[in-house]
Amino acid sequence: MTLAALRFAQQADDLEAAVMARLAEQAAELRGQLLVDLQQLRQEAMAEIAEMETQTISSLPGVPEAQPAMDSFSAALLEPTTAVRVNDCALHVHNHVLRQIPYFAALLEGQWQDAGAPKVNLPCSIEEFSLLLRRFYMGEPLGSAALPVDSCSSAIRLAAAAAMLLIDGSLPELSDILLASVKTAEDVKLSMAALGALPETLALTLRGIQESPELPSDVFEMIVDSRSSHSQEAASKILLSCRGRLDMSTLVKACGKLLEEASTQSWAAQLMREHLTCEHATEAFKAAGLACFGGPPHGNCVGTRRGPASKLYAEHVLRCAKAGSAKDAFWLGVAPPAAPEMATIKAKGGSCFWGNDEFNSFPITMFTSSTPADLLALAIQAVPHELPHIAAIMATMLPSQIASILNDDMLQALGVHLKLVIARLASDAHAALAWTSVIRLNLLPRESRRVLCAQLTSVLGAASPEVAVAIAGGIV
Repeated sequence: MTLAALRFAQQADDLEAAVMARLAEQAAELRGQLLVDLQQLRQEAMAEIAEMETQTISSLPGVPEAQPAMDSFSAALLEPTTAVRVNDCALHVHNHVLRQIPYFAALLEGQWQDAGAPKVNLPCSIEEFSLLLRRFYMGEPLGSAALPVDSCSSAIRLAAAAAMLLIDGSLPELSDILLASVKTAEDVKLSMAALGALPETLALTLRGIQESPELPSDVFEMIVDSRSSHSQEAASKILLSCRGRLDMSTLVKACGKLLEEASTQSWAAQLMREHLTCEHATEAFKAAGLACFGGPPHGNCVGTRRGPASKLYAEHVLRCAKAGSAKDAFWLGVAPPAAPEMATIKAKGGSCFWGNDEFNSFPITMFTSSTPADLLALAIQAVPHELPHIAAIMATMLPSQIASILNDDMLQALGVHLKLVIARLASDAHAALAWTSVIRLNLLPRESRRVLCAQLTSVLGAASPEVAVAIAGGIV
């Protein structure tokens, strides 16, 4: 190779090396710049996220600082749970509760300790065992509105399970629950068959039913003819001694008959409380032909019964609610008979008869302006699971009826289910205005408040200054 060729080759190698060095330098510079840009983008993104979080948190109520739990229920939730098997179903129960049940307490800490897998087979359903657990969690007695016992068979199973768990002595209400649950002849048979599985004290309670005297020859006549306080007291003792062996249809018929007269309505109420289930008591009201309870008083007209009867029926609805369900009784209180849909009572010569004068017509229902709204509010509060049904029922009422029973407590109890009720109330501006107050408008959800206030503008001139201002504010 010539000298010139060698020189050219060397120059080419030097140029290639210089180019590669320059490319490497530029690549390093570019990489560094990319890293800087990437870091800047990351910082900007983090700042934007932090700003969004700040804006979100600032729009929410502040989270309160944790405070030590003071009530027993909250304190129990801080304790660990133990899985217990009941009838092959695993339940996780707080140790605080298990220690109150001697059977499980022994498995947890005693000489029979088996905390790894405490289990028991009980003669009750899981739901009924859960009712026993809730008794210890809540402290409410069995049979109360919070812990209803709905049948004789359920009461017997609960008593037997309590005996097996050694807690029957801690549940003083068991005797009363057993006795009160025996309503029919079938209940008596169930009770007698279960005597051997119950503690002696509870068995004695049920054995007294079996040893009851013979039934009176004519229960119906005995009941309806007992008009004085002493005769009613005597009849009550006889009926109580025959608990569980009385014909329910006869009792329903007798109570319905007694409800037709104001002087015997309190006697009917006592009989229904002591001897009829909620369902049978509802049937008694239904059988009583209480159409006049919705009518205005006219002298000797049976419409004068509306006040006392409405109170009795409200008490009945509350009783049903405490037993776990009020929607059927509530519906009967709202719904008029199939025919006539509207009717009037006219006074003529001291007697009453039905007419069809549209000017004086009124709805035939058991809920009237005389109905104690506070009792209905308590009933609604006792059945939160039925609020959608009850709201739908109330939405079928006349606006004037809604206005007569929808008090502040009922407003708060219905909560999110108020929409249909308020829409129905708003369909009659005059009835709605009679019901409206500043406080009640403030209790309504915003959507329902706007619907109501929009309808109230047609009667704004009849509103008080304070209510008029509140109506205007409710629309804006």
